[in-house]
Amino acid sequence: MMVAPASVDAQATTRFAVAGHGTLVATGDANHDLRVLREGTSAFGFEPWVIHGAVPSGRLRPSGGVGGRFEILPNPHFSVGLLVSYARQRAAVGPDQRWRDMDVWLSARLPTEVGPRQLRVVPYLATPVGYSVMIGRLGGSSDGRRFGWNLSALMGVEIEAAEGFAVYLETGWLMRQARHEEEFLGRYRITFTTHQLVLHVGLRGSRGR
Repeated sequence: MMVAPASVDAQATTRFAVAGHGTLVATGDANHDLRVLREGTSAFGFEPWVIHGAVPSGRLRPSGGVGGRFEILPNPHFSVGLLVSYARQRAAVGPDQRWRDMDVWLSARLPTEVGPRQLRVVPYLATPVGYSVMIGRLGGSSDGRRFGWNLSALMGVEIEAAEGFAVYLETGWLMRQARHEEEFLGRYRITFTTHQLVLHVGLRGSRGR
């Protein structure tokens, strides 16, 4: 099998890309923690008090989602763009949550051509990071929107299916975090964090200029 860098002409024409994927969130070591911080002065005049606690809430069940991104490629080996995604998170114990993410997409790419037909294959590493909104219950609170952030470390591969189109598979680690605050005999801050193994399967279309 022959492996060679992609031709200069093929690399130079790709400047913009649009991709869409489906998401499977695997169980494995996926888990989430509920951290509670409560501080303040009792309404009955007692001394100020602070309680710190960490309440694990179990593993996550398999769940799905969708996402899409727009990329700009200033050169063949790097892309930057915007990733938007939606996922439903199913807890083994307790209520389910839904997440909406908007991320900056940063990716390092290695275009190659494989075999006698010069099939275009692109392995890559990506680090999306950005803003999250969690919709659902958090701890003992009521339903609502909780704001936070997310960070991923992904590795993937694109395989050309037709000129300008490729299928891709990517997997990696995803962290999301959201916070909620309440007042009751003090201030309660609940920090909700998930760590997951994710798998994306999608289609990517690209265009040159």
